[in-house]
Amino acid sequence: MRFDKTMKSKIILGLALVLSGVILNVLVAWGCVLWSPYSHYVWPQEKADHTLPGTILGPNHSPGWWHTSTGFGVFESEPWNARVDDETYFHGFRSSLTPAFFCCGWPMFSMQSLVTHYEDVQGHYLAGRELPCAEIIHRGLQTSKLPARLHAQENRRLPAVPLWFGFIGNTLFYSLVLFGFHRFSLIQSVLIGVIRV
Repeated sequence: MRFDKTMKSKIILGLALVLSGVILNVLVAWGCVLWSPYSHYVWPQEKADHTLPGTILGPNHSPGWWHTSTGFGVFESEPWNARVDDETYFHGFRSSLTPAFFCCGWPMFSMQSLVTHYEDVQGHYLAGRELPCAEIIHRGLQTSKLPARLHAQENRRLPAVPLWFGFIGNTLFYSLVLFGFHRFSLIQSVLIGVIRV
């Protein structure tokens, strides 16, 4: 009987730690999206003769004019277009060149928003509620639509889709950290009890 109670309490503790690890994993990933600034940028280098820049490989291994930004726990990579005008080239995000990738999480990227270009049968660009439900979920919530009091980084996306390898890895990491805190608090309470005796 005592064995059953001990096993049951261990199972409950294990499930609580895993669930807490999942929640902490998502909160850390969202925190990185909301408040971690970009610190490193990579984009095609401008040529001396002002011709179109060379292409680089994107996250999906396709060559293009990818603009990538990274920071603590955040990654963004968007395909840009380029054209020559008055001996200079200009580039800016073009939704038709999607997908655009937004990843977040720590210590591994564990969640992702993926923005894909959608058009209706007449060729009109679809956005917002016009999009299929699966695309809305994959895109995530735009940080610009959040309350200003949050002081969130602009032009980012709060993801709802896990990157399974990183998600499982981060969940295990946070579960082990929480288990360590749990064991430490147990040892501390035993030591305090011994000192009081």
